[in-house]
Amino acid sequence: MQHQLRWTALILAASGAAACRTATADGLFTTNIDSAARTLHQVDPSTGAAAAVRPDAPLTAGSWNGLSVLPGDGRFLYAVHNPRPPTFNSTQTSRLVKLRVADGQPTLLPLFDAAAAGLDELFSTSVAISPLNPTVAMVSAFDRFGPKVLFQAELASGAIIAGSAVELPNDRRLSALTYSPDGATLYGTDSEGLLVTVDPATGVTTTVGDPGLSDFLTGLDFRPTDGALFAIEGFSLDRLLILDPVDGSVSSIVGPLGIRGPEGLAFVVPEPTGLWLVASAVISLVARRRRQSAAANQRPA
Repeated sequence: MQHQLRWTALILAASGAAACRTATADGLFTTNIDSAARTLHQVDPSTGAAAAVRPDAPLTAGSWNGLSVLPGDGRFLYAVHNPRPPTFNSTQTSRLVKLRVADGQPTLLPLFDAAAAGLDELFSTSVAISPLNPTVAMVSAFDRFGPKVLFQAELASGAIIAGSAVELPNDRRLSALTYSPDGATLYGTDSEGLLVTVDPATGVTTTVGDPGLSDFLTGLDFRPTDGALFAIEGFSLDRLLILDPVDGSVSSIVGPLGIRGPEGLAFVVPEPTGLWLVASAVISLVARRRRQSAAANQRPA
């Protein structure tokens, strides 16, 4: 037993050191769209500075909007990709895409069926995934000549879930979406620059507050470690902010991202390292054998 405990301690020490070298508690990501080389960027939440994950591996042409992460999975981010229309003034549609965190490589899912959302064409602006329903993504979109909508899409296939589309009121599209850490409340920023909460079943928005900014908010996410609400003020200033989720006011201006056209914001919690998983297995084994030994010693002779 002592031999097993010594091995467990050694594995834990090694895995802790490895985790310090390879993982960060605040893996914050965004994409850039106002650039010839669109790429996934990691953002320093203490300064706002953004650096391309793989500068030599740009994303497919078109616009990339929104970012969200599947709770408990640190391998992939989800975004919406809007390809360029094949011809000027032609209709277009968009799709879900998985972005590999390690190198930013995209996996494009099939194009949305615009008719399933009640639209002639479909341009997506943001995406969010709730920990209470991790098999679907909530997507906001609009038709250039029609309404703004909110709908659900299956993460596995990208298909719009039948009957899930609802029209947003007041003709205001949502520029960013994210769920509260408990998954119970859907937050968004609308085309007036307001922080709002959104009823996923009806599309009705309730104003939380006005940050009083000069530009749109193009990214929004809560930091898992402390519940701080981070946002991106995009278009011209391109800077990282912290908002008060109670009244929408700006709590802090973190700093400029240093990239053009940041879109979407998501915190990724790093996955446990393989060594840590081995250590956890050894701990479980030792604990089980100790319980078995204790039970054996309590049996009557």
